[in-house]
Amino acid sequence: MKNLRYIWFILVIGILAGCGSDPEPRKIEYYQDSEKLLNFTAQQIKDLFNAGGASAFTSLVEHEIIVYKFYYKTTYNGEDINASGLISIPVTEEPVPVVSIQHGTIVNHDDAPSIDWPSYQTLTYFSSGGYIMVIPDYIGFGSSEDILHPYYISKAYEAAIIDMIRAAEEFFYLEGGNFNGEVFLAGYSEGGYATMAAHKAFEDNPIEGFELKASAPAAGGYALTAFRNYFFTRDNYDQPFFMAYVGAAYQEEYFQNTDLSVYFQEPYASEIPGLVSGALSGSQVNSSLTTKVSDLLQPGFMANADTDPLYSGMKDALELNDLSNWLPTIPMYLYHGDADVTVPFSNSITTYQNMVNLGAGANIVSLTTLDGEDHLSGGPAYFFEVVQLINSLK
Repeated sequence: MKNLRYIWFILVIGILAGCGSDPEPRKIEYYQDSEKLLNFTAQQIKDLFNAGGASAFTSLVEHEIIVYKFYYKTTYNGEDINASGLISIPVTEEPVPVVSIQHGTIVNHDDAPSIDWPSYQTLTYFSSGGYIMVIPDYIGFGSSEDILHPYYISKAYEAAIIDMIRAAEEFFYLEGGNFNGEVFLAGYSEGGYATMAAHKAFEDNPIEGFELKASAPAAGGYALTAFRNYFFTRDNYDQPFFMAYVGAAYQEEYFQNTDLSVYFQEPYASEIPGLVSGALSGSQVNSSLTTKVSDLLQPGFMANADTDPLYSGMKDALELNDLSNWLPTIPMYLYHGDADVTVPFSNSITTYQNMVNLGAGANIVSLTTLDGEDHLSGGPAYFFEVVQLINSLK
């Protein structure tokens, strides 16, 4: 749908420009379109929190919110593409920041936030506290689902997240809102990795008018080579589709001339591209693989991943996308459950320790241990913590 307010704005400016005294209209570069989904008053949000057993959050509720499917422009591998996500904006004249929430691993195209938006609805409530809340689909989902999702490829997250934040600021401006220039990033699992990738990109290439205040990556696989080696030590791994997903994405991005059978045993190697193409859920992909690592991966790959040139494509790609060994200067609050064996707690420990060794003080990087029995169970505790954190830093 066309943004009528924007069209009216352009018409008025055009008329006034004939008098030779008014400025040119602001250029809109990233925002494309939006589709209103729903809106909630502050009281409705409080009632929903109370009904859901989350009454602790009612004190954060201040404003009515409006939730939209959101469409914007970004780039991938030098090409302009269309991307999408969810956005929730508060109805207020007060200056407010952007909070970008990065979702965890999905495979099925129907699970993208802009499509399965009811599953993400609770997150949108938090914009009532005075935040522009964005949830990117990522490249490979929503408007860009014709592309295989670049799973654990850092540059893809950088573009999708940062360009959605830019587009959200433009949209909020067109809606008459007032962005205060501050940005917060958070995400769990794959979302933790995506959050760290975007944080690093903000530091490497600052954007005028946008100040990253802090990020809170949780339970991500930042140390990718160490993560690979962890797979090799396991007799069984409960989420084999993670390995398959990385294999397919990296083959598509970095070594298309190398067959996946170099890394994976048959019949799995031939089946993986179809399994992760977007029609199945993660659990369905798992059911078509095996949890026994030695049956899934080639024994030569497991034994000689760092030394045999045959495996250099994967080795180089993992090193290129490893986020565990750099020095942030903007506060980063790491979270991870110490009982996590899917994305091991050691991954965050390694990343945290590397950053400390490079000179990051306690005021820049911290690591908080989450309660939980497995990978997923740390999520609720994390989101409770991160909402309180962002509110305290606002």
